[in-house]
Amino acid sequence: MTEGEKVDVRSKLLKIRNLPQGHKLIDCINAKPYFVFSVLGSIGLLLVLREKYMILGILLVFVAVYSFLFIKNERLIEFYDDYCVFYRMNANKDECFLLFWNDISAWEIHPGSEYDELSVTLRDQRKIVLKCVCKHKLTRYFKRYVNREEQETAVISKTI
Repeated sequence: MTEGEKVDVRSKLLKIRNLPQGHKLIDCINAKPYFVFSVLGSIGLLLVLREKYMILGILLVFVAVYSFLFIKNERLIEFYDDYCVFYRMNANKDECFLLFWNDISAWEIHPGSEYDELSVTLRDQRKIVLKCVCKHKLTRYFKRYVNREEQETAVISKTI
């Protein structure tokens, strides 16, 4: 890229109602960790059967059932073939960040105390920091979709 050349980047903060329509959802990350609540409830049920730990078991089952029923499940991240969408960007809940895979030049995840932070450098050299949970799933999709053209070129060149 030369010095005066402008890079077209489509990734941006926008209203949820303005998201592209008609794309197939591949996967998503939700706020409610069903697996953790299931394990917690299962351990609680096993402890209820043990007379010595019955009160702890009842408490764990109560926490698991309460979490299933009363904690609100919100969609945090959606993954599509061409882009991903980050919800809950700020206090304004009707906004999200639309991040196209081909706009990303570099990315890395930094651990945080409450949330991990995804640091993304776009092709126009803007840096964006996004809060994220479930960094393993996020890493899997970013490794799969970011710089896909370069990965395909590398595979083709290795086979020749």
